[in-house]
Amino acid sequence: AYKNLGNYDMAAQMYQQALDIEPNFVDCLYNYGNLRVHEGDLEGAIIFWERLIKIEPRRATMFLHLLEQEEVPQAFRDLIRNTARAQGIPEHLKPPPGRPGARVYSGAQL
Repeated sequence: AYKNLGNYDMAAQMYQQALDIEPNFVDCLYNYGNLRVHEGDLEGAIIFWERLIKIEPRRATMFLHLLEQEEVPQAFRDLIRNTARAQGIPEHLKPPPGRPGARVYSGAQL
């Protein structure tokens, strides 16, 4: 809610408190990563997203669109690709219709 109101500092505090209580809270990891991207911290976002993928590998599909983006570190792209393969998910999946080649991730420009 704080993020939607533009209070990113409070949102970050709430996400951190939630993760202090439940470190494997995947929705929080996902949203905290999105907040980091929104604040221009892709590397910070990837830290949360890597944790998420390691906890729930099937969620690697949420990041397939990042495979073609050069600004995403190769190590994270490899993690997405390898995890998707292990889950039997074809890596050629595209963003949803209406967003072909989208460079926007959950409202944040990459």
